[in-house]
Amino acid sequence: MSKILLYVNGRIYDGWKQATVTRSLDAIAGKFDLVSMDKWDAAAERWTIFPGNECRIEINGKALITGYVDKAGPFYDPESHGIKILGRDKTADLVDCSAVVKGSELRGLTLEGIAKALAKPFGVGVVAQVDSGPVFQSFAIQPGETAWEAIERAARQRFMVITTDGEGNLVIADIGATRAADPLIEGKNIKAASGEYDYSQRFSEYIVKGQAAAQNDGWEPATVAVESRAADPNVKRYRPKILNAETQASDGSASNRAQLEAAARAGKSTKITVTVQGWTMSNGELWPVNAMVRVRSPLLSIDEDLVISEVKFGVSDTSGITTEMQLTRPDAYLLGQSKVKKEKKDKKTGIGPDPWDTFQ
Repeated sequence: MSKILLYVNGRIYDGWKQATVTRSLDAIAGKFDLVSMDKWDAAAERWTIFPGNECRIEINGKALITGYVDKAGPFYDPESHGIKILGRDKTADLVDCSAVVKGSELRGLTLEGIAKALAKPFGVGVVAQVDSGPVFQSFAIQPGETAWEAIERAARQRFMVITTDGEGNLVIADIGATRAADPLIEGKNIKAASGEYDYSQRFSEYIVKGQAAAQNDGWEPATVAVESRAADPNVKRYRPKILNAETQASDGSASNRAQLEAAARAGKSTKITVTVQGWTMSNGELWPVNAMVRVRSPLLSIDEDLVISEVKFGVSDTSGITTEMQLTRPDAYLLGQSKVKKEKKDKKTGIGPDPWDTFQ
């Protein structure tokens, strides 16, 4: 029988009355929320779980979280007693803590090198599943920036996604690098679903402005203005958005930034939530985060490949064993251009039709 196992202080705990284990592309630290409750027994062994304890969460022998207990809340009443336990991956320290770098600058490092330099003091390893790109000549740490904010900023500039492996390591990967064994189909394995299609953060045109260094020969200014534009063909009314380049710009980098901004915002406008019974696919493997999956649901007006951006494994007295997944278009992570069939995209912008277009 499938169980959520908690390993703490050399002991194994299971039999949760209510439990959720969540992994997400949008939150680098996986988390768990467990509740155990038993009828009152004065002779029962006391739970010795406290904040700061190292812990490990496994389902079906697979590690989902290796980290620490954040909160432990024992409780009791005249009829029962129990404990509520919350914790996160080791990577949570990168999210919570400031990046401390001598001179506030890292030089001559790739994304992988930057991630390793910032993660090492916290005992967090880094695994690169793909080439992390060219070196940064100079990467400045912003005042007050957390270690994760700095890593995420570097990853965004190299168009990479950062996730975790369940063993407490950071993983540098491409978006949707694997595919789920099963599609998600209305009337077959989808137990419940909802959709949200949001145009509020999409614009008809993106204008990126920046400054580029010029040859200063005494006749030209030391910097020149750079401006590039990209359109979203699915936004029909006039909605311009001006953005400042994050780094020193060139015509090529500004154009790339404008196109990626248009594609990313188009991708983020589609959010699907699906719940299935059980924790595993037909091949016996757990539903994976950062995997492509086909979603077919006429009631949600969608028949498209989406990326699983979040997986929440749950168990409760009312719903039993379930998996809730958040799904979105891969373009939302700036790397989806290679994952969607090119013939369906606009040749100039790389933005495909909105998912509900085929149902109109």
